[in-house]
Amino acid sequence: MIAAAESPPAGIPHKLARRRAALISNVRYQLAFTLIPHAETTLGSEELTFTIRTVAPVFLDFRDGTVSSLEVNGASLTAADQNGHIELPADRLRAGENSVRAHFVANVALAGKPITRYEDQDDRTEYVYSLFVPMDASMAFPCFDQPDLKGRFRLELTAPSAWTVISNTPPESEVAAGNGQRRTVFHETLPISTYLFAFAAGPFHRLSAPPGLPGLYVRASRLEQAEHEAPEVQLIAAQGIQYLSQYFARSFPFPKYDMVLIPGLAYGGMEHAGATFLREQSVLFRSAPTHTNRLNRDILVLHELTHQWFGDLVTMRWFDDLWLKEGFAQYMAYQTLAFLKPDENVWKRFYESIKPAAYAIDSTQGTTPIYQDIPNLKDAKSAYGAMVYSKAPAVLKQLDFVLGPARFRDGLRLYLQDHAYANATWSDLVYALEKVSGRNLNRWAEMWIRHRGMPQVDVAWS
Repeated sequence: MIAAAESPPAGIPHKLARRRAALISNVRYQLAFTLIPHAETTLGSEELTFTIRTVAPVFLDFRDGTVSSLEVNGASLTAADQNGHIELPADRLRAGENSVRAHFVANVALAGKPITRYEDQDDRTEYVYSLFVPMDASMAFPCFDQPDLKGRFRLELTAPSAWTVISNTPPESEVAAGNGQRRTVFHETLPISTYLFAFAAGPFHRLSAPPGLPGLYVRASRLEQAEHEAPEVQLIAAQGIQYLSQYFARSFPFPKYDMVLIPGLAYGGMEHAGATFLREQSVLFRSAPTHTNRLNRDILVLHELTHQWFGDLVTMRWFDDLWLKEGFAQYMAYQTLAFLKPDENVWKRFYESIKPAAYAIDSTQGTTPIYQDIPNLKDAKSAYGAMVYSKAPAVLKQLDFVLGPARFRDGLRLYLQDHAYANATWSDLVYALEKVSGRNLNRWAEMWIRHRGMPQVDVAWS
């Protein structure tokens, strides 16, 4: 008998993540959830397969829910909670492919849970959706909840027959499941990180659109308004896909693209691979929108769209490089809009909306570098803020100027080509930019990305 491994601390420590990334590959999840209206939990089942290079204890991440049964390579195992982890002992594993089967219960709530219920007070309907960033997938199902252990997901969702269900991929099959329920099986995804896996369910309506435009889903009570606003949103997304596909020299990287309007979403948007969730209030305005309101909506749509390449196709290895996806998505949203709407003074708007927020934080004693050390993913949400969304895109605009637009673009193309459906770090991007430009960027990257504070310019004259 091999001794049990020492329990890791709560959260996802970087040390644990590095060890797992070096040991584990070929991860696949087959997940099934049953959604019951007004229920505070959902029943789930899972078959997880993965390859390990050498036999050693492996920890799965699962917190907040309960596991009712667990099998490892066909043998039953007691799923003892160890600070939000479940140990798979070495004596139950083998070099090569392994299989874990589990039945579990995950929590569903109106707020504070990664599977959220929304009750529409207008027509008394209900909507359920997931939101797993940055390490909340492990509150919904047992998994390796770190961005650099990408997996292929195959989802089976059982929900009321009157509901529409959406996930990362198109449905493969739908069958009646009895008691007014319908079971939908979705096609397996390409490799994605756990935080990019998602589903939404409820009496959503899919707005009709000409062929070639992305799908847009809205709750029933906002359908009439959405029919007026949707064409603009779908058109800017379609034009964005065309521009970014050409700019990155890589076609849209997933089988389909839908946008789902989620009432009360905690963020402006969330870039799930193939199925972006957008905060409904940011797309469907409560009062007559101004011209600026509409342009800000364009930026939101293009920001989340850019993530399909920068964040989803190539994902940062760890959340210390959060800016690598968020800063780029914000910068490329403005660049795309400047191309699509050349008469809108987009770069002036960029400076007015980006620079003041960055300066306001960066001039304080408590400012941080753009790159932030995150020893544990439980602390990753603290990295979101002006450094990521304001200073980072401003610095990238400077880098585009320093290298020249063509070399900057070619560096991004090489970066996406070398790390497609995998993970990368800032140093990988620096390498790609150096390779195409022939310039050494280490000093530049060190000072602008890893150092805190504003640049100081001293001038003397007489």
